[in-house]
Amino acid sequence: MNRRQLGLGPVRVDAGAVAELKKYAWPGNVREFENVLSRATLRAASAVARGEPVVVTTSHLGVDFAGAAEPVALQPAPVRAAASPGGIGLKEATRDYQRSLIERALAAHGGNWSAAARDLGMHRSNLHHLAVRLGLK
Repeated sequence: MNRRQLGLGPVRVDAGAVAELKKYAWPGNVREFENVLSRATLRAASAVARGEPVVVTTSHLGVDFAGAAEPVALQPAPVRAAASPGGIGLKEATRDYQRSLIERALAAHGGNWSAAARDLGMHRSNLHHLAVRLGLK
């Protein structure tokens, strides 16, 4: 879908957002860049009237960028026991940590899954799938 089909006016990226995009390490491929810009454009467009110019700023980029809103202050989950013979393994410790992060993000946003997903830096549907896999849903 292009911007005209979405009813968006001209889309511009301000200088601060461009600087943050240039500084970012881009661990993925060009699709990651495209996805970041698409999400930022939709966030920016939500605050403007249909057909009006859309300006993407650092606040629209997401939690991975310095100028963006701070993510929920999450503390590491307590690890049940050292990953050693007789203790829990890395896989279970990772699941515990993921469960803890999701639970804290949901609590910080009053159970709002979309807001929790934004703070965790992931898409809402991926958060739902992960929650199911971790037994949270």
